[in-house]
Amino acid sequence: MLDAVDVLVPDDQVGYQPNLIASDKLAVILVGKTKYAVNLLWSHTLNKRSAFRDARITADDLGKGSYDCFVISNTRYVQIGLGNMGNGHKVGLPSLANALQSENDTDWIGIFRVSEGYYFIAIRDGLHMQLSDRLFETETDAFNFFSAQVDTYEWQTIYAPDHFNITGALDESIEQLIGKKRTNQMLSISRKKVYLRMVAIAVAIGGVYYAVDSYINQLQQTAFYELVDNLQNSIRQNNKPQLPPLEMPWKSKPKAAQFLTTCGGEVRDFEYLVHGWELTNLTCTPNAVNANFKRTKPLPLGGGTVLHLEQALTTETFKPTIIDAGVGVSDRVIVQWSLNNQESWSNEIEPISIGPVKKAIRTYLESQQIEASFSQTNTSQYWYELQFVVKSDKPLSILQPIVSRVPAMTISSIDFKPESTSWVLSGSIYEKNYAAIKQRKQM
Repeated sequence: MLDAVDVLVPDDQVGYQPNLIASDKLAVILVGKTKYAVNLLWSHTLNKRSAFRDARITADDLGKGSYDCFVISNTRYVQIGLGNMGNGHKVGLPSLANALQSENDTDWIGIFRVSEGYYFIAIRDGLHMQLSDRLFETETDAFNFFSAQVDTYEWQTIYAPDHFNITGALDESIEQLIGKKRTNQMLSISRKKVYLRMVAIAVAIGGVYYAVDSYINQLQQTAFYELVDNLQNSIRQNNKPQLPPLEMPWKSKPKAAQFLTTCGGEVRDFEYLVHGWELTNLTCTPNAVNANFKRTKPLPLGGGTVLHLEQALTTETFKPTIIDAGVGVSDRVIVQWSLNNQESWSNEIEPISIGPVKKAIRTYLESQQIEASFSQTNTSQYWYELQFVVKSDKPLSILQPIVSRVPAMTISSIDFKPESTSWVLSGSIYEKNYAAIKQRKQM
């Protein structure tokens, strides 16, 4: 069996965003009698007029030669899909993702059988997702990836072949969904190539004067648009208030792997046997350990005093705080001490997509005969959160292969029952909403 943690980040590369999906070898596939561009890198742009400029800037940021053509999306918020002619993308080809999408679509996901394998698309909040527009060459890879993505969000519509047995999915052919939609075509990022191609076509039909004149007018028009864009951006930047840095929910929280080790050590070393008192529960949180004690007998019958409990637990190196359990509760107290010197996540760490991580965690834990449950994903404007709970009576260290390789994973609590070896761990994994983050920067 494939080790489930193989899809996660290597121990020495936590923070790196790996390629979690299958094949990006094919750039063009045939649907019916039409060739479509696939495996495009989708990015955000402010509007259709700035798409050309943003495509050039994004391509330059990613390295010369990486991307040299692009298409403008049909989505509610404008996106650009970057392609590489060296991989097979061609100017003039329609985009398959665009052909399947309309401006009114919001949240839907689909996997479709095509001649080259299985094609995957996902639209979230009206935008092409980063892992969307991909081709899988084998049915196994397609099913495993698609199943994980379906479990990640609540989708309005799901498309999948009947034999995938996806609950609520519609089995429709990709040709039916495309229908007779007209869609944008791939353009060259190089302005020079676009203009020279136009000149060559005009010369071929005998319009030399027209070609030269159009070439000059196009240069002037593009220069004018760029001038207007630059002026608008300058005014916008000068007038808008400076946005505060966007803080992610994992910022300054302890790294899960270290927290697991620290908590396990504190529980192992805690000397809790005190005459007249019984330890009922012990909980690790990111900042402290809380040990709940209960008197074994009423005070007149030999129950322990709070002072005796404090003195019995306190040493030169260990000085806990005694907290009353609550008003009207006289036979219970909480012994608390801090967890210090834990390395925490930085705001800039890059988490992995929730779907593949959830699948990896579940597969690994089930292989170890450990219970795990996942709650519905909590969605903020700029990130997605998936909470999980793990229960077991096996050594806590059995979780290290997972928690040490998931960037931005956090643990909110670990509960222990002294009368047994069982424990319950609660935590969260996250995914950034890159489209919303980029849109915030451009507001």
